Amino acid sequence: MSATISADGRRPNRSAVPATLEHVLYVEDDAALARLLQKRMARNGLIVETVETAEEALALIQKTDYDLLLIDYNLPGMSGLELLSHITDLDPVPPAVILTAGGDERIALQALENGAADYAVKDVNQTYLDLLPAIMLAAYTKERLLRENARQQEELKAAKEKAEAASEAKSRFLATMSHEIRTPMNVVNGLATLLAKSPLNGDQQKMVDTLRTNADLLLKLINDLLDISRIEDGRIDLETIAFVPGEILNDIRVMFESDIARKGLKLVMTDRTEGAALLGDRTRLQQIIMNLVSNALKFTDQGEIEVITDLRSVYGDLAELSISVRDTGIGIEASKLPLIFDTFTQADETITRRFGGSGLGLSIAKSLIELMGGTITVDSHEGRGSVFHVKLKLKRAAPAAPVRPVAPVPVARSVNADTMPTVLIVEDYAPNIMVATLMLEDMGFKAVAVESGLEALDMIMAADKPYYTILMDVQMHGLDGLETTRRIRELESERGLPPQRIIGVTAHALAGDRERCLEAGMDDYISKPILPDILSNKLGVVRA
Repeated sequence: MSATISADGRRPNRSAVPATLEHVLYVEDDAALARLLQKRMARNGLIVETVETAEEALALIQKTDYDLLLIDYNLPGMSGLELLSHITDLDPVPPAVILTAGGDERIALQALENGAADYAVKDVNQTYLDLLPAIMLAAYTKERLLRENARQQEELKAAKEKAEAASEAKSRFLATMSHEIRTPMNVVNGLATLLAKSPLNGDQQKMVDTLRTNADLLLKLINDLLDISRIEDGRIDLETIAFVPGEILNDIRVMFESDIARKGLKLVMTDRTEGAALLGDRTRLQQIIMNLVSNALKFTDQGEIEVITDLRSVYGDLAELSISVRDTGIGIEASKLPLIFDTFTQADETITRRFGGSGLGLSIAKSLIELMGGTITVDSHEGRGSVFHVKLKLKRAAPAAPVRPVAPVPVARSVNADTMPTVLIVEDYAPNIMVATLMLEDMGFKAVAVESGLEALDMIMAADKPYYTILMDVQMHGLDGLETTRRIRELESERGLPPQRIIGVTAHALAGDRERCLEAGMDDYISKPILPDILSNKLGVVRA
């Protein structure tokens, strides 16, 4: 086997080990013994080069790749142990077997500590020569497996880092897309909602209703695709905060009552939790109920939809929250029930053509419920409707700190603009400012707007009294809404100013958003697209 030497006269870096043991360097000052071993090893198909000193061996090892080193302990000049310590800087280090005389265990142990793969004891009868091939092969195989394992570990580490980087890039992309898509959708939904309140003839009303319905469907599809991607990547982070189930039902009622009324249905909310507070992910729980109610609304043309919540103690502070969503819709064929929670699946292909939808809502609901450690089941009868049952075990908690109360504001517009309560809009996207302004004016507020956090700080310092409310966009360029809020709270503390009421406006609506807003000093938050009914509730508007 020819030696492998690089252009600079040194041996190249070889990380892989040949599959078979072939090329051996034997360091032995007894020439007769060296020749004897050479012949014996040749019978095993091994090429053995011999040198008499450790110094000669070191020079060869630095230029030539050897599969294994066979080193006598007693050598003239540098000993076998010293040679071992000199080759530890090589990459890779060839496996070495030390040969000792007289069975001195201390030398053998020291050799192993210095990096030898194994050792053999020279005996007078030279029977060690019969054992040596097996010892050499075992040492070589051990080194080959160790090096292969190290290589695989490096490959796995590199693959893991690459996958994590890709997943992180995907998460950043999804977060950006969530913001970038929901922001213009806020404008579309907002203007369609405001347009629906203006004087319209029959055809115009139909067009506006169609626009609103399809905008809502598009937004739901976007949200579902983002959520299913996060779920599949295991990127859903659940938060643990105190919440009241009855408050979630109130939000659901506000979100769906106009759509349910348009279909001539009745929405019934039955809360039996008696105002109890629980610890869990309020945002995701609300999303689960929204998906179930949305599913019921899609498949129900007459009758009612009912949401029922109940609570029972399990043990200690652990309680079981039960949520049932019942509808009087078309129902589900018994044979199709096992499929309805599958991704992109609906009970019947004709369902998509007739009712629309992506088939993601129930799959997302089931995944979120299971992430929370709960269960979901369904009872359905074709032609009579369905009931979805959700059960979650959650800890009881003290009620969450109430949002700062606001004085009720009549929905009718004040004649004198100077007496109208003023809301400050902090938003860097002009179309969103227009939508928010129109909504606020429709509710009886005077709206003023700035496009940056720094401008908001200037307005607050120049104002002679607090604004009724500040609507603070969370994702702004430059000074974002969270940092702007922190600075407002610092100003209030330093100058003894009365506290501003700040509502965060976010286009993400992800787990943790509420906590981040509250930690920054905000009093509440609302997600885009902004629904007028939710906004009016947040602002304490009293309907005429």
